[in-house]
Amino acid sequence: MNVDLIITELNVGGAEKALTRLAIGLTKRDHSVRVLSIGSEPKEEHHALVDQLRSAEIPIAFGDCDSARQFLQARRWLHKQFKRHPADIRQSFLFHANCLTAAAALGRVSSDSSGPVPLVGGIRVAEHRPLRCKLESIALKRMSHVVCVSEAVRSFSERDLRVSPDRLSVIPNGIEIDDRGHQARFEWSTIGLPSDSRVILFVGRLHPQKGLELLQQQITSIVASDPRTRLVLIGQGPLKSDLETWIQNLPNDRVRLLPFQTDLRPFYAACEVLVLPSHYEGMPNVILEAMAMEKAVVCSRIEGTAELFPPVPSAATQTAVIPEGISDVPQDSIDLQRRQYQTFERGDGDAMSARLLDLLRDDSLRESFGRANRRYVERFFTVETMVDRYETLYASLVRGVRQ
Repeated sequence: MNVDLIITELNVGGAEKALTRLAIGLTKRDHSVRVLSIGSEPKEEHHALVDQLRSAEIPIAFGDCDSARQFLQARRWLHKQFKRHPADIRQSFLFHANCLTAAAALGRVSSDSSGPVPLVGGIRVAEHRPLRCKLESIALKRMSHVVCVSEAVRSFSERDLRVSPDRLSVIPNGIEIDDRGHQARFEWSTIGLPSDSRVILFVGRLHPQKGLELLQQQITSIVASDPRTRLVLIGQGPLKSDLETWIQNLPNDRVRLLPFQTDLRPFYAACEVLVLPSHYEGMPNVILEAMAMEKAVVCSRIEGTAELFPPVPSAATQTAVIPEGISDVPQDSIDLQRRQYQTFERGDGDAMSARLLDLLRDDSLRESFGRANRRYVERFFTVETMVDRYETLYASLVRGVRQ
């Protein structure tokens, strides 16, 4: 198949990583893949995914449209790309790419053989802003199919975006499973922390979505229990300046804010636990990546993340609510403590703090959760599994057009 993958930009983020892994995976299976980035080529420090795609000899085109004011320019550019290079199927990722792909495909941009090319939208997060939902709903009406990253996002897409259930599929993110034993650990002393620091790690966009205010509210109680405890934040975003000011005004030297990092694996390897107190998500890659590194995590029990810690079977039914395609979860993976100790209700800072302290105090518990987390990711969230599901979906849609 000739596959176009369209995304808003190619800076390193969750959706961008998923696209890159999918593009490389499909290419390895002898499909012809092209990546279209509506925005400009990333700067050098954010170039990792572009480098990976080019190393795999996957063509990339950049539209250099980085502002909503360039909507018409972006639509024209994308339409020209569609006309110049026929494809069998086109998949968009993220809100802006979904809207622009639908708009650019108006006028029945066709494949070589048989009419309009199937369009597949990608919904990565359950964001309930009314105007955004209305615009995306209009765009998705023009799509042949819509892929959601989690069951919770599928429910959101059906309810808020008005997508019919027969046009929805769930394909979770997939990640590479590295040999953790050979992964070098980051040396905390290089950023001015004691070498024996017990680090709680946050990785993500510095944005109100991520619930960073809970960490700010709870930091005193979190670090009070052990003088070695530190909090390290890695990311960039609109809250950066506020966080820097907050850190400067703290009475102790327990928090560090680091910029975007190309390779997070040394940080995962060196930390004790990953924390993600988000108010909404889809299926966060940082949680999957930490789990794959045998790390315990503490995250808010919201869209997507709850599906990584399935509910325990009730005594009456002996069944659990498991995401689509993950129906054969072994009993030892559905563990009450694993769910209780690693998740908390959205916005409950006290519960988040209690979970972190429980895990920091009990090395055996923390390590056992880390091993269970890795087993779970190995079974259900590999890149191979993700590529299998996309490939099957694309083939079925292409067959439907040609029949």
